[in-house]
Amino acid sequence: MPKQPKQKHGDQELEDHILNLLMDQLTESGREINVSARDGIVSLWGIVDVLAVKLEAARIVRGIPGVEGVDNGLTVAMDNFLPDRDINALVVKALSSSHDPAIRKLGAETRDGVVFLLGHAQVVAAVREAELLAARVRGVKEVQSRVKVGEDLHLDDASIANAVERALVNSGRAEARKITTSADRGVVKLQGMLDTFEEIEEAVDLVYRVPGVRAVHSELRARHGVTAGDRALTNQLRELLSREDLSRGTLKVHVVNGMAFLSGEVFDVDSKRRAEEVARQLSGITGISNTIQVSAHNL
Repeated sequence: MPKQPKQKHGDQELEDHILNLLMDQLTESGREINVSARDGIVSLWGIVDVLAVKLEAARIVRGIPGVEGVDNGLTVAMDNFLPDRDINALVVKALSSSHDPAIRKLGAETRDGVVFLLGHAQVVAAVREAELLAARVRGVKEVQSRVKVGEDLHLDDASIANAVERALVNSGRAEARKITTSADRGVVKLQGMLDTFEEIEEAVDLVYRVPGVRAVHSELRARHGVTAGDRALTNQLRELLSREDLSRGTLKVHVVNGMAFLSGEVFDVDSKRRAEEVARQLSGITGISNTIQVSAHNL
């Protein structure tokens, strides 16, 4: 029998950290969860009581520094079998108990343990909350939304993007002003960097509450995984850009795991191009993400 490859020391530390965190945040629900990690990819398997625990476990793991991806193989227990009509009745009861009138108006249909949410809602946030309520019901294997969102609003992408920016700024978080937003047929893209994974989740949740938003594509990154080497590279790159007179305006620079993230705004296309050239010349930079915008009045 061939020998199993020896596990990396860093992978074992990551596994132990994940297990402790799941036990701490999921308490008894986390006892049956098994974890393996290899090169930042984490696999989860075992049996959980309800779908909500499966989803929450994956959410917790995704927010841990060093995790690059999650393979969620957790199985929802079906030992207390319920027929679809009983599951559906429990889901409808959960929806009707919500404090949100929009959620109380939604309906549900259940087939083979899969719950389909039905009805209309003004914002996606209501649908997401309804999905979570349904996922907490025993016997639910999966939740799918067929809710029609904001059909009567008729907002264009420019109006949606402006509303998202106002919502982020009005949230009171200084970091929210550093998020770059755009909208395409109601799908909002968020780019930039915040301090923690929790702040990213809060920003995404906030955007889902904006009328007209159909979906959110987040490219936000968290600084909590930044190493001392990354901080040194960030400072060096900022200094180099300053010498090139490229640090004016709202140009932002961060290095995470050797990847340089360039964002913000510059005054012309040449400045955007030059910023990337400067970053490529710095030893230790392994890649570049250049989302710098050029001032519209200079295009």
